[in-house]
Amino acid sequence: MHRILFTIGNFPVYSYGVFLGLAFFVGILFAIRRAPRFGVSSEAVIEAASLCIIGAVLGSRLAYVILHWDYYRQFPSHIFLFPGGGGSPSTAEFSERLPSPFPTFA
Repeated sequence: MHRILFTIGNFPVYSYGVFLGLAFFVGILFAIRRAPRFGVSSEAVIEAASLCIIGAVLGSRLAYVILHWDYYRQFPSHIFLFPGGGGSPSTAEFSERLPSPFPTFA
């Protein structure tokens, strides 16, 4: 799998973001299709999904800023520059910052 699928001008399109977006889209379609069985309108599903996506983007940025606070303390105006990272934090990024509950084997 390629990290960068293609570029649009100087903007790289990453495979992780494309597949994450595709997963959201398919999940929303699935929820819209099943919603009437539970008495929920498709509009309510779309509204909830929109709020979830906004919350996910803002929450991932907040987590990224917290994990890199040493940098953002010096450059607070960079907190709102999304191209610098933090659109979707990876598990590896969290795991290298948190203490491991498992002993390290050499």
